[in-house]
Amino acid sequence: MTIAILCVFVLGYLAIAFEHKIHVNKAASAILLGVICWTLYILDVQQLLNANAIPEWFSALAAEESVANVKQTFAIEEQLLRLTGETASILFF
Repeated sequence: MTIAILCVFVLGYLAIAFEHKIHVNKAASAILLGVICWTLYILDVQQLLNANAIPEWFSALAAEESVANVKQTFAIEEQLLRLTGETASILFF
């Protein structure tokens, strides 16, 4: 899956670089690139996310709430939502 994510990233980056030749807005290419990369990441999060990358506070909170899939929950709630929020704050402000 890592190779697939890297290939998508390179193709997306090329689409951004050759915006004028392919007549596709670089913002559209970047958004599509991000969506596809995050989708591939979430599909294989069990293999790609190291358990040591999850902070203790999140593991404790997940244990309190009886979360079945801690890796997937961490990837969605902490990584995706936090990074999306940071990107949105840059774009909006």
